[in-house]
Amino acid sequence: MKDGETFDIETFSQVRSVNAQLELAEKELRRAERLLETGDIARTIYDQRKSQRDALLGQLADARSNAAVAVKAIDTARAQVDTARTAVGNARAAVAAAQTNTETARKAIADAVVLAPISGYISERVADVGEFASTNSKIATILRTSVLRLKIDIPEQSIGKVAVGQGVSIQTSAYPDRNFAGTIVRVAPDINATSRVLTVEAEVENVNGLLKPGQFATARITQSKPEPAVMIPASAVRTDGENNKVFVIKDGVAEERQVQLGLLENNLIEVKQGVRENETVATNNLDKLGDGVIVRQQ
Repeated sequence: MKDGETFDIETFSQVRSVNAQLELAEKELRRAERLLETGDIARTIYDQRKSQRDALLGQLADARSNAAVAVKAIDTARAQVDTARTAVGNARAAVAAAQTNTETARKAIADAVVLAPISGYISERVADVGEFASTNSKIATILRTSVLRLKIDIPEQSIGKVAVGQGVSIQTSAYPDRNFAGTIVRVAPDINATSRVLTVEAEVENVNGLLKPGQFATARITQSKPEPAVMIPASAVRTDGENNKVFVIKDGVAEERQVQLGLLENNLIEVKQGVRENETVATNNLDKLGDGVIVRQQ
């Protein structure tokens, strides 16, 4: 019998067996009735046949009653199986929900831990311990000072002379006699429509942490293909704001000149205007020099 199929009491083996005996007993009783009418058998034989038929009728009723009890027990068992299956399904759903809640709780705990994306120093802490912070809240500012990123504005007429990988030398007002080396790592894809300059970015090694984020610097870019030009030591250039000047030594007297600079090649800087070939320039103690100061060459 398949799941969900109904039971027919008449198909039970005990009921079929008694029915078969009852049919035979009915035939025997009808035969005995005919023979009794013709006087061929005694009344006692007929009574025996009738008694056997009646007994089988009782047995058939008992068999049907037993089959009905069995069907009821089967239906009860089926209901219990369905209940058990429902309970198993509910238990599985509860397990799945508990697993989901567990994963959600684990994620919430993981989200509560903020990991630093880079190594560096905390320059600003916005949030305090115990304070609520949303996913978009700023809690701190981390500065990576081992390598600094420098933005350099290149005039439109010189954009063809810069490329990724070129060397950069920078000077700051805090260390006027010291150069810091770097490399161009990014060139902007377009020119600023207002200022007509191209922004490039260079990474500069921050030796001993001398440079500080936010400082201004004067940058000189190494020329990838140097052209014939007047080259002087980069240390000979004194920068005041946007003005670049050098001191040319002539007959023992310092002469201050405004110069137009070009590209940097190692420790030499190109002078496009302001210094002629073979002229002598001062390379140290520039802060002590002025126009007309007498100098002594060493």
